[in-house]
Amino acid sequence: MTPERILPKSFQELILTSEKPILVDFYAEWCEPCRAFHPEVTQIAKEFADTLITVRIDTDRKPMIAEECQVTSIPSLLLFWKGKTILRMQGNLPYDKIRGQIEQHLPCSCRLERARKAAESGAGSLA
Repeated sequence: MTPERILPKSFQELILTSEKPILVDFYAEWCEPCRAFHPEVTQIAKEFADTLITVRIDTDRKPMIAEECQVTSIPSLLLFWKGKTILRMQGNLPYDKIRGQIEQHLPCSCRLERARKAAESGAGSLA
């Protein structure tokens, strides 16, 4: 039997209680740069699946969350750790820049875990 997954009751609870950093993609359906940016975010989410929790927030459907996070333009990516914003990126950025910034800002415990998994899989360097 699969253990029941308990979801947080709110965005605030998620960013405060998560054991992993939270990467948030703020977007809107009508936003062409957001649509163009989505494949990069999807690729990041796959690559960092063991390290991060990635969520998308539509700023039209959840304007209060965007306002609380001081998101003033989209697309925007915010990385949260223990309730604090540790990285903020805006605009349609290339994959390599996003990946590099995330790796640079990950908490040490997450970087060590990624390095351990890479070594186990024979992937070598993460840089």
